[in-house]
Amino acid sequence: MKKQSILLLVIFTVLSGYAFAQTIEAPVKWKLGDTWKYKLDQRDLGGITGGDVYTTKGFQLKVLAVNPEGKPGYTVEWKYTSYTTFYTDTLEEECAVTFKKFLLQTPIQLKLNAKGKYVSWLNKADIKKKFTTFYAQEAKKNGSQMCIESANSMMALGGTFADYFEAHVPEIQVFFKAFGLLPAEADYKKDTTEVFQDYILDATKTITLPKSIEMKASAIAGDAVQVSLISRVSEPDYKKYFNQSTKAGWDKMNMTPDVRKSFDEQLEAFQPKSSESFKVVFDKKNGAVRKFDYVTEMWGMLKGGESNFYVFEQQ
Repeated sequence: MKKQSILLLVIFTVLSGYAFAQTIEAPVKWKLGDTWKYKLDQRDLGGITGGDVYTTKGFQLKVLAVNPEGKPGYTVEWKYTSYTTFYTDTLEEECAVTFKKFLLQTPIQLKLNAKGKYVSWLNKADIKKKFTTFYAQEAKKNGSQMCIESANSMMALGGTFADYFEAHVPEIQVFFKAFGLLPAEADYKKDTTEVFQDYILDATKTITLPKSIEMKASAIAGDAVQVSLISRVSEPDYKKYFNQSTKAGWDKMNMTPDVRKSFDEQLEAFQPKSSESFKVVFDKKNGAVRKFDYVTEMWGMLKGGESNFYVFEQQ
């Protein structure tokens, strides 16, 4: 083969590889004082309450510090500007309303890495001190210790103040998951596996189920980049494991034929699920999130599971 032909073949191979593994980027380039306002629409289906709960929140994200190049990263302030939930504005539960009041006057400082990914919560000790003072004042005003006692009892179960606080604001860590998607491959598919604890028959053992990951990314109109990713455990394989294991457990019970028939019908109608999906639009100029849809579905028990939906949109 002539040298020119070999050279052309090499060039074609390199270009073909580039075409099939094209990388899409929107680097984070934030400046001190950069500020964005967002609206969050959240829906929680199932879970502990077994209900279908909608929440709307507003927050402002502001860059407080830009680290030097030697230690790149950012300090940002997350400040709630509105907070409307089923518990605060429909049921008007006293402790939910108290937490809402506290949250609306309490900026949260976060440390991010150079790509905008969450690293840590910086003003944890300061917020804990303010929390204690605020709740004491509210208890005195309302003539009831119920809310501070409820918070203390939850923390006494083995958690910390940080665990308690973060459980009430899961959207903070969810929001920064978006920045873990970049740089993204334009078209990516992978078949892999996920290891579960065998929670039905023997919790000391594990099971392995097939899982697929699919990502798509592209530049879109408006000087933006869109990235979508879905990670899903194979539903047919999950159902096969769930049905076989559940029936094996039931076989050891002394059920009447009618009861067993009813249970088997419920089992056949149930589809276990485990998935996580992202769809994000980034500003190509500075890497800020313009819109982020995030969904998790985990339905692993016949009578229990949950789906969580988050939609963040820049205002």
